[in-house]
Amino acid sequence: MNLQPWHENIRKPIRHEPVSVAFIGSDVSQSPAEMLKPWSEFLRAHHPRHELLLIDDAGNLDGSSLESIPSLRLIHHPRPLGPGGALQTALFAAQHPLLLAVRADRRFDPAQAYRLFNSIDHGDLIVGHRVSGQAPYLIRFVDGLRSWLSRLFLGNFLEPRTNWLGWSSWRRQGMQRWIFGVPVLDGESGVFLARRNLFDRIPIQSNSYFCFVEVLAKANHVGFMLGEEPIRWTPTAPAELTSASGEMRTLFRFPLFRPVQAHHLPTTLPATES
Repeated sequence: MNLQPWHENIRKPIRHEPVSVAFIGSDVSQSPAEMLKPWSEFLRAHHPRHELLLIDDAGNLDGSSLESIPSLRLIHHPRPLGPGGALQTALFAAQHPLLLAVRADRRFDPAQAYRLFNSIDHGDLIVGHRVSGQAPYLIRFVDGLRSWLSRLFLGNFLEPRTNWLGWSSWRRQGMQRWIFGVPVLDGESGVFLARRNLFDRIPIQSNSYFCFVEVLAKANHVGFMLGEEPIRWTPTAPAELTSASGEMRTLFRFPLFRPVQAHHLPTTLPATES
């Protein structure tokens, strides 16, 4: 990774500050209590000052089954806005200085996602990259050659690749790196921890799960410090990014970096809370 050494960058310690945990998805109506209870129990034991934000994008979730979960805020959209709209609503609703955004499909264990807190004091946004399989020999050879050249000419030793999610994912990662400047291994993992004030200048333009990649691309472009941590995960249905080609073109041609205010994104508001 072509990232600056963290010890050369001073950041305000923040890992023990309160955190807003936002669950992002287009449909969270499938057994939401089973997804939320492990998170609630883990956070109460390890990070007591927290809130859980569940964005009901479909607007049809009955919150009566979730009343036993403390610190939960259930927010309903009046009409479906997609994962990107759910993320933007979470940004408006979050009340704490840390924001942990997680895909609402039970792919991540709370203890694994909590590893991101180990690094947030040294950066502005930490993304979790999924540990999975071994890359083919050709990819490992190219990675080794790049690492050697980087060490020789730049004095920067690149960390070995710890995930391989298939050729299609590898091609998307290459596109995200070379077109959008995303300097991490797994920009579409679906989990990141960020200082919430990072989003003061980053409105979300994407409606699909490409919003996770958009956040990383804009944060890196503005100059925020990005990092990543390897985390184990349970494979679920893959994020559909193939339908996001129009959003990718719009983001590449007309990226927005202005301060985020409610009137900039009227499609995400009003949302009702229960």
